[in-house]
Amino acid sequence: MKQPSRLLNVLRSAGLLAIVIFGLAAIIGTSSGGNSGGGYSNDTEGVSYYRDADGDGYGNPADTMRSTSLPQGYVSNDSDCDDTDAEIRPGVAEVCGDGADNNCDGRTNEGCPCTDADGDGFFGQPGCGSVVDCDDANASIYPGTAEIGGDGIDNNCNGEIDENTNCTDADGDGFYVQSDCAGEPDCNDDNAAVYPGAPERCWDGTDNDCDGQADAGCPFFPDTGQIACYDNAGNVSACPAPGAALYGQDGCYTLHPPSYAKLDGDGNELPDDAAEWVTVRDNVTGLIWEAKTDDGGFNDKDNRYAWYNAADAFIARLNADRFGGFSDWRIPSKLELICLADYGVYSPSINTDYFPHTVFSYYLTSTAYADNMGAPWSVNFITGQDHDLYESISYYLRAVRGQQTAPSFTDNRNATVTDQATGLMWSQVTAPNAMTWQQALAWCENASLAGYNDWRLPTLKELHSIVDGDGGFVKINTGLFPDTVSSSYWTSTTNAYYLDDAWLVSFSSGGSGHVNKTATYYVRAVRGGK
Repeated sequence: MKQPSRLLNVLRSAGLLAIVIFGLAAIIGTSSGGNSGGGYSNDTEGVSYYRDADGDGYGNPADTMRSTSLPQGYVSNDSDCDDTDAEIRPGVAEVCGDGADNNCDGRTNEGCPCTDADGDGFFGQPGCGSVVDCDDANASIYPGTAEIGGDGIDNNCNGEIDENTNCTDADGDGFYVQSDCAGEPDCNDDNAAVYPGAPERCWDGTDNDCDGQADAGCPFFPDTGQIACYDNAGNVSACPAPGAALYGQDGCYTLHPPSYAKLDGDGNELPDDAAEWVTVRDNVTGLIWEAKTDDGGFNDKDNRYAWYNAADAFIARLNADRFGGFSDWRIPSKLELICLADYGVYSPSINTDYFPHTVFSYYLTSTAYADNMGAPWSVNFITGQDHDLYESISYYLRAVRGQQTAPSFTDNRNATVTDQATGLMWSQVTAPNAMTWQQALAWCENASLAGYNDWRLPTLKELHSIVDGDGGFVKINTGLFPDTVSSSYWTSTTNAYYLDDAWLVSFSSGGSGHVNKTATYYVRAVRGGK
């Protein structure tokens, strides 16, 4: 029994006793699993267990431990594909539309009928996400979007319609004032004729269609083209200053001077110096005119047509062939053809830079002569004068397309009438006496009517615009212009050939003529002109 103690003394003296003690402790610790819980082992004698962090009964194959007994927080299977989410584990139902492999079979959304037809990020089927799209055909309707008031739709899919919205439509035009309500906001909720997309009523000064512009897109009434001024004897003179004799004649005012554009066969604009073109756009009126040719073809300048068959013989073929890229060609009205004429020149009275092949003769219009309905009006492009013709005789014809305008009068209840189609305001009364041209110019310039003092003598084109061919004995709307003499009225326009003559418009026939400026005729004043 003395030998162990002797051995200890030897070890102690050799400094090895501590090493032996620590070595034995290590051996003992290994055999007990090295864990104060007891039974765990990472040696080859234990079994593999897998961490179950989310507690769903399925282990994480990437987090393993070997042990001779089941460690706490571990399981014996390694089937969990997401150990951070207890709802994801083998055997659970696949949740459609969430993009996750819920049942850990290596696939996502298998067997799911989920569709997002409108592409708004929400599925139209139950079980395909946290919420269901209540209208999978409309991308603007989905859960959580802002509710749009007044549209009668559950925009945010909460089962309610127009909740928490305040939409008013005081004028009953179907458009709301508030910007968060259905449709574009109404810019005037006191006027049912004013709303987004409404027809623009020309020259009423109102933004009828709520586009931010009053009278946008309305045609302008064209100038005559006369820029020179003349004295009573027909001598060309410098245009007089306001207040001077003969001030107020046509050349003193330039409202919307002529402007044209050349177009190709598809209606595309060409440069002004283009050598060939098919049609011409009047930039003032917006009308598109046929450009005549001199090649012997269908559009040749020398082709003539009778009034009774012009539509069938000429217009119908233009439309069938989609001439100029369009199929809505027609015969022009008398006023349209007068507005095309240039009264600053003659032979021909037209801008030959854009209409070079114009015959110095009569061109048909679609307007019938009221006193002989079998006879059409024409316009003679020698001077621009209108004439009635025989129905059976053939004349020249230039086709036109575009919006056809008609007078749209408003009685202002102050002895004036405004034509919404032209923007012109007319005096309802005739000047007290017949007078010379010079006297007519002065009377209009000095007139003070309905609170306005910018009256003037109308141009030839302007006075033609109030002629009513169906007016009977007096060719004007006598309900609006009761004080009208069945006679001729002066215009401010000098005849470009007979320079000592000025143009007249007859409210007896509805046509025009010209007489010496010293003659006496009636006067009606005009103002404005957009």
